[in-house]
Amino acid sequence: MSGDPAGAAVAAVPHLRLGTRGSALALAQAGTIAEALRARGATVEMVTIRTAGDNRAPNSIWGEGAFVTALEAALAHRPEPWPFAFGEIPGWADLHLIPQLRNARRFGCDLQPYARLLAVEARCIDLPAFRDARPENQPDYPGGEA
Repeated sequence: MSGDPAGAAVAAVPHLRLGTRGSALALAQAGTIAEALRARGATVEMVTIRTAGDNRAPNSIWGEGAFVTALEAALAHRPEPWPFAFGEIPGWADLHLIPQLRNARRFGCDLQPYARLLAVEARCIDLPAFRDARPENQPDYPGGEA
């Protein structure tokens, strides 16, 4: 893995927890990521986050906040009070959480009930990778409010 910064980062982390939705599609997508990480020598534990939406037909409306409510509950029951969603370093869940919280604010959603998610966000937003990924920092960003 020499000369491979991504491989070096994985080698430094002996065990990763990968949070995913419980749908077949989400499990397959997370499984692909898990296999890529395992190929680099990491051990990966898949953590399925179930929501009320997992028990409904894909074309039904399941209400605002079903996933974030389930994720907040999952964070409340973690075996360790990690600084990020599921570990000591940002992971897959954090990668998706931060833009979703930004979008929730754009649409006026009340995020006050999600203190744990907001705490994770506060730890992520100033990290270089998250800062660099903000829409306003993209070369094709049209300007205005993201």
